[in-house]
Amino acid sequence: DLLLPVEPGRSHEDRVEALRLATAEYAGLGIAWIQDAWVEPAEVEAYLTAAERGLLSTRVNLALRADPFRWRDQVPGFVEARRRVEELGDPLLTAATVKVFVDGVVENHTAAMLADYTDTPGDRGLPNWDAAQLAEAAATFDRLGFQLHLHAIGDAACRTALDVFEHVERTNGP
Repeated sequence: DLLLPVEPGRSHEDRVEALRLATAEYAGLGIAWIQDAWVEPAEVEAYLTAAERGLLSTRVNLALRADPFRWRDQVPGFVEARRRVEELGDPLLTAATVKVFVDGVVENHTAAMLADYTDTPGDRGLPNWDAAQLAEAAATFDRLGFQLHLHAIGDAACRTALDVFEHVERTNGP
């Protein structure tokens, strides 16, 4: 998140063209369905434009990335993005998923672990979410009809993710 504000911008048309090229490449390889696992608002707009112009060559599901500090503010935008995609009615495009990064990856010690990393005593990685906040967010997204996609790599993060799924089922039912 520190680099996103200073990232060199891509124009809307550049994003649309990238989607055309990427989905054509996937289709050429025989891949008929993909999930874009980290979608921000600008990408939603690009996907909508690409779909409107008939430029998508594979089915695509958008996974809208939930931020641990802004997720409540993101909810209306996620609902609106899904509504707009559904209203467009292109069978190649859906926005059915919310993506949550419970932790990071092992390689840079950001995966949340139950025990210390062997090469760095005292380091157990970095959970991205407070467990109670994650449970509340997940229950909210599920109640709104979104599929949950929880990125969990470390064993502590996997345990948290399983606890969250249990909470969602207790809260919202199966």
